[in-house]
Amino acid sequence: MLDYYRLPADFPGMANRPKTVNPFARIRHVEQAIFSHFNDQRFVPFLALHEFEAWVFWCPLTLPEVMTEPKKQPRFAAACKGFQTPEQINERPGHNPAALITSIFPAYRKVLHGPTATERIGLPLIRSRCKHFHEWLGRVEAFAQHSQS
Repeated sequence: MLDYYRLPADFPGMANRPKTVNPFARIRHVEQAIFSHFNDQRFVPFLALHEFEAWVFWCPLTLPEVMTEPKKQPRFAAACKGFQTPEQINERPGHNPAALITSIFPAYRKVLHGPTATERIGLPLIRSRCKHFHEWLGRVEAFAQHSQS
């Protein structure tokens, strides 16, 4: 699992990504290139579109609680409403999920607050709004079930 945002140009699949507007087509292309690079059926690559932080946008109440700044909940809720799904938050510098979060919560620390917020939101809710993530987890679960039989 890697963040798609700002992958280097020489990363597998980045140089020949499709020019489509659909970001999911681009990341699926790069994921396939990563898979081909390692050429191992046990490897199931996943690129978070665009960053892990996108998942905290699923619930506009949770991050303000984690940050102990409930007064900022309306501002964070407004940021959450701007996208069809959390996975589609823009990848441009300054508009990526982490940048949006730190513009509201300057004290936000990725490794501390992100996991705490996503744990509180819960995997079922994140999966319900983040289709690409849900599909990847489904492949990992299917692989695990197949491996056990």
